[in-house]
Amino acid sequence: MNEIWSSITKAIDRRVSNSLIGTFATFWLIFHWNFFVTLFFVSEEYIYIQFFQLKNEYLLSLLYNYKNWHFWVDTCGPVLLTWLLIWIFPKYLLIPALKKEEEYWVNKKKIRLESEAQIEEAKKIATKEETQSIKETVKKTQELDRLKKINPTIGWFEDYKYFSETSFSTIFKYIVESIYQHNGDIKWFDQYEQIIIPQDLLAYAHTNDLVVLDKKAGKIELTDKGKFFVKEYTANMDRVRRLIK
Repeated sequence: MNEIWSSITKAIDRRVSNSLIGTFATFWLIFHWNFFVTLFFVSEEYIYIQFFQLKNEYLLSLLYNYKNWHFWVDTCGPVLLTWLLIWIFPKYLLIPALKKEEEYWVNKKKIRLESEAQIEEAKKIATKEETQSIKETVKKTQELDRLKKINPTIGWFEDYKYFSETSFSTIFKYIVESIYQHNGDIKWFDQYEQIIIPQDLLAYAHTNDLVVLDKKAGKIELTDKGKFFVKEYTANMDRVRRLIK
């Protein structure tokens, strides 16, 4: 018995799950809603009072009253709507819509790939330009180093420009005075007090190859670079004095 019932339920399930039968059954139930409402919710007594018919007679009249136009609507309506939904609606609406959607996704993917390709191309160009710029910078640096070896003053101009923007340029006079008035002594006496070249200035001049320091003798001596700095310093001081006058 269980096997028979199982086979019946499986057959019903296969038929209901079929799109054609399922669609037709759905529309048929919608069109015959009054039949099922009457069958389950209306009493036979009420039907007899209203229509002078037994319940089964009234139900049969709802389904098979050929003379009533409702019969033809309820019969042909599910067939027509099933045909429209199964054949016409997919053919002229769903399938074109699906094609358009797929076309949209293909175009979107194509645009994304094109954008990624453009980004990669821009990166390659930027990398190429950056590499070229680095090569040109290296080339210029090498050329500048070569020129500095031929003429060291080329680099000294840049060093002096940086020096002139530091606080050491305001006290560089101690280096000049030491060399040209006190035989390069690091400290000396004037008529009032002892003068000592400030330690930070002395360290700057020594580490930047402006002077050679003899700690034991307590003296300094200008290098060629130091002489260049003194030349530029005295020239700038002369210009300042002229402007003041």
